Amino acid sequence: MSKNRPILLKKPPKKPKKAHLKAKSQRWNLVERLEHKLWTGEVNLMRVLFRNMRGLLHKVDKVTLILSFNALALIVWAYILPAVAAAILALFLVVACALRWGLIGGTVSALWSTGAMLISFYSPQYSTTRSLILGSLAYFIIGIGLGKVIDIIRSRQLQLQESENRYRSLFERGKDAILLVDTEGHIRDCNQAACALLGYNREEMLTKNLRDLIPTEDLAAESLKIGQVLEGKPISVERKLRRKDGTVVIAEASLSKLESKMILGIVHNITKRKENEIQIREQLQTLSTLYTGARRLSESLDLKMLAHEITRTCVEDFGASLSWLGHAEPDGQVKILFQYPKEHPYPRDIAVRWDDTTQGQGPTGRAIRSGTPQITEDITTDFCFAPWRETALLKAGFCTSAALPLVSRGHIFGAISLYSDQPGFFSPKRLEMF
Repeated sequence: MSKNRPILLKKPPKKPKKAHLKAKSQRWNLVERLEHKLWTGEVNLMRVLFRNMRGLLHKVDKVTLILSFNALALIVWAYILPAVAAAILALFLVVACALRWGLIGGTVSALWSTGAMLISFYSPQYSTTRSLILGSLAYFIIGIGLGKVIDIIRSRQLQLQESENRYRSLFERGKDAILLVDTEGHIRDCNQAACALLGYNREEMLTKNLRDLIPTEDLAAESLKIGQVLEGKPISVERKLRRKDGTVVIAEASLSKLESKMILGIVHNITKRKENEIQIREQLQTLSTLYTGARRLSESLDLKMLAHEITRTCVEDFGASLSWLGHAEPDGQVKILFQYPKEHPYPRDIAVRWDDTTQGQGPTGRAIRSGTPQITEDITTDFCFAPWRETALLKAGFCTSAALPLVSRGHIFGAISLYSDQPGFFSPKRLEMF
């Protein structure tokens, strides 16, 4: 009985109603999201296309738009206008395109105009085969010929522009100052190195004349020599130039004439080189003077001769205006033993002491008391120099003074006093030399 009983298959359990609705809702949400993304993508694509079209229209100039419209309109005009009028419009299109785009524009516009003339040939307007052939030849000759000429002109202009840019780059990047000057000396152009050398900006430089940059005394001593340069003779001169801040630089300038009657000036700053040369020359002069003085002093054992050589060397070799040697007396006075030049009246007109009195406050008295060199930078303002100021300024013409102590076996027995009519004469290096 059990074997013949039919087998009953169990039906799959039904999904709950809520789970079925939830799955359906999720499918609809997925479809809606896909549709929204597609719609959003289409909108964004349209926006991009619109933006690109607007940018393209902005980039295309008005002349290109006008010529494009004329080319399209020529097809219609060739059909409805008389053949002569259409030919004139086509010729205008060929010339304009050749001027605008050169050989390519002339060739393409000639082909386009020939096509338009074919339309005119089959139009109700009267046109002959001869006029079609002659017109087409004229279009190609004018388009290709004019386009070729325009290409050559533009190529040369481009080469000229590239050459100008190359030379302009060299002009601006030059380490030396470069000036372009007209026949009157007015600065017409300059590079950045010239502005840095003189402290002006470019706008200020273009308002200047060369005479404004050269100190008056140097310009009076030597002219600009512009006439010599304009005659075709390049020159090289050494000049002092005044900067915007009032300082002076020494420069070496090479001037030459250009084809446009302009003068090219290349200016090299040699201030440091000159300062080094002066320093080396002064050092050589100092060594030579010291060697000569030591040789002379070693040749004489006479004290008077030694004193004379010392004071003479200070004046003739080291450049002082007056030198005298004084002995510190026990009563506080300074007795002048030797002087150079001998005929100078200043030492006879003054009284100097080395004690704490008023006449002992000058550089000589201080040098004897302290045992160190003493300098009066400016006689007119140093109150310690008051007892001798009038005599030094009015009668002798001195403006600065110095005194160095004389020491023997650790004992200060006097001082040597020096005077100069040059402000700042007793620099630290020169004082050390003395």
